[in-house]
Amino acid sequence: MRTISQNIDYLGKGKIKNVCLHVQAVLQRTSDLWLSACQHMQGTVHIENTLHTHDAGAIRADDVLLQGVIANIVRNGLQVRKKSIVTLTVGGDDTHIHMRISNDTARPTYLNDNVFMPMWGQDMWQQDMVFDTDPPPLQKSDSMGIGLAFAHDVMIRMKGKIYIDYNRNSTTDFVIEIPRC
Repeated sequence: MRTISQNIDYLGKGKIKNVCLHVQAVLQRTSDLWLSACQHMQGTVHIENTLHTHDAGAIRADDVLLQGVIANIVRNGLQVRKKSIVTLTVGGDDTHIHMRISNDTARPTYLNDNVFMPMWGQDMWQQDMVFDTDPPPLQKSDSMGIGLAFAHDVMIRMKGKIYIDYNRNSTTDFVIEIPRC
């Protein structure tokens, strides 16, 4: 069985191609990846850009792998329940572009930093677990349990970060920080 890093090496042929990209172009290409999930789950994705008009949002990242990271988190948010609303907010500071991906459901108490570990939560879907969300989350029986671990490893390799923001409000907020060019 391969490790997450070995899978990234395999998929990226051993190299992450960090190049200068414009965040809006990456989001446009990424939207195709989550459109099918929106239709299937009857969900909605809103994109809010809080960058100043003179800010091109140039980032240093691997285009294909970053698209996979964003699409994975958006799809996870859509899979929480039917008709989920996922909001992707783009902002930045002097050194990084920040993408906050939130859904409109209350953050479940079982969600913690362990979600970035491979196979986390697989046993939860296979037992009668009592969820503290209303309505309860959809059971992701098709989940392999490696998407967020893969996303975490990709972001480290791109010199960025991915984490859960526990302090903002009661929703589930994932934050991606990507270095600027």
